[in-house]
Amino acid sequence: MKNKLLKIIAVFAIFAVVFVAGNTIVRADEAEENLLISPSLISQREMIDNDYFYADQNVTVENKVIDGNAFIAGKDVDVKNITVNGSIAVAGQDVKLENVTVSGDIFVAGQEVKVETSSAKNLYAAAQDVKISEETIISRDSYVAGSNVKFNANSDVLSIGANLVEIGENAVIRELRGETGEEATIASGANVVENLLKLVEKSEEVVEEAHKAVVTATIFKIIRDILTTFVMALIISYIVSKSSKKERIQKYTGEKIALNALLGLGLIFGVVLAAIIMFITIILIPVGVVAILGYIVMLICATAMGTTVIAIKLLKDKELSTKNIILWSLLVAAILFVVKFVPIVGGLIGFVVTLIGIGTIADLLFGKDKKENKVEVVETKTEPIVVEEKAEEKTEE
Repeated sequence: MKNKLLKIIAVFAIFAVVFVAGNTIVRADEAEENLLISPSLISQREMIDNDYFYADQNVTVENKVIDGNAFIAGKDVDVKNITVNGSIAVAGQDVKLENVTVSGDIFVAGQEVKVETSSAKNLYAAAQDVKISEETIISRDSYVAGSNVKFNANSDVLSIGANLVEIGENAVIRELRGETGEEATIASGANVVENLLKLVEKSEEVVEEAHKAVVTATIFKIIRDILTTFVMALIISYIVSKSSKKERIQKYTGEKIALNALLGLGLIFGVVLAAIIMFITIILIPVGVVAILGYIVMLICATAMGTTVIAIKLLKDKELSTKNIILWSLLVAAILFVVKFVPIVGGLIGFVVTLIGIGTIADLLFGKDKKENKVEVVETKTEPIVVEEKAEEKTEE
């Protein structure tokens, strides 16, 4: 059965490639000089002496005898009253085959597929809803895959993979096999010689195993997030605590933090846009690669940096020691980790913290420290100078 399904996929893949290939396959309403099948031939002649190709938005093919293979594609496809001396492949959203006689095989795929009063050697059908009606005769095997399958035709072997299966009262099937999600409905008048169809049941053990797998994956994700959050907070807070930039962060005002958040928002889009432009120019591709790598590193460190900024601001006038900065950063990281589980609000707060971190990294790397011009007033104390005049005694000689 797997080989047959692979055959379906391979045929439709080749079919799609041929359609994309170019000039040999065209729409029927294009210029005559470029047409494989001209409009006059399609509308007037019933005999087509070679392979037939047709693709359009809405397709109706009728009253034709095709001496070759037929390939038809469109959104809504209606094929009726045709004979194909070869095989036919049809693809679309809604596909209907009515009174189609094929000497080879029928390949059909879509969202909804209907095959009525038709005949072929083998049938390959795949769709969400598949309906094979009575008076359809498949001399060999039918391979049908879909969500809902209704089969009321004749087939030597019917292989099904579906959730819901309904075998009609006019169905004649020598061997029915495959898998179904729910118990198949087989009409009392249906002639099914051998029923090998298997019901795939969701046992309690399977459900329990699936539940355990989900719980394990969730726990693993939480542990991973905790390690990532706290390890990054520890690393970034330690680096900042050893840097001279910590005093600069402590002097941030609320307005400055808001500006850093806006800067971070601009960088999120700006760096990507700039990198795309660099890649387009070709010459600047190395610069673009470096920009993207730096952008990725900045995103990895952003949340931890935002956490550290908040921690330093909470310290206020306390000593900016390595111990204080690390402990407060881990505390803020723990609070943010819990808050992020709050729907909408948690995600929004986390996003803002990340933006603050991106803006702060950019500010610390490329911003300039503001130098404060301090005017020192030097008070000079003047002491009165006492001039003592000594009277010189003049002696008269």
